[in-house]
Amino acid sequence: MQLKLKSWLSQGAAAIALAAGTCSTALAQTVYNVPSLSDFSGPFASIMPAFAEGRQSVLNWWNAEVGTKVGVKLELKPYDTRYDTAQTASLWPGVLATKPLVGFMLGGPDTAALQQRLPTDKVPMILGSAANGFGWRPNQWVFFHTSHLYS
Repeated sequence: MQLKLKSWLSQGAAAIALAAGTCSTALAQTVYNVPSLSDFSGPFASIMPAFAEGRQSVLNWWNAEVGTKVGVKLELKPYDTRYDTAQTASLWPGVLATKPLVGFMLGGPDTAALQQRLPTDKVPMILGSAANGFGWRPNQWVFFHTSHLYS
């Protein structure tokens, strides 16, 4: 489990660094929200706190090691989708209004709600589960961690 978490964290950090690497290197610190599509009240409610801590650890590391050098701070903003496609879709316009550089998805309902919208919205999302339906389609902006493939 710890090896999977380390793999997921390193892949997530690389994707965030890639997405935010194009930001201005101005001395003033620019803050960007990173949407964290979560499930605190549905089927994943019991494991979501630990999952959220892993996501926060990625941002803490990135802010300390990379963000301070480029004048960018990433702040995690959780959105409780209740693991529901309709809820994810209804929250997305508000999420998009924060102009995120990158975000975290939880599973299949998030993918189903956003997969076709993300290429237009230009927001890469990192999916931390094995729910990677339609990943074979071209022009996808959902990036899957692959640690579950090596266990």
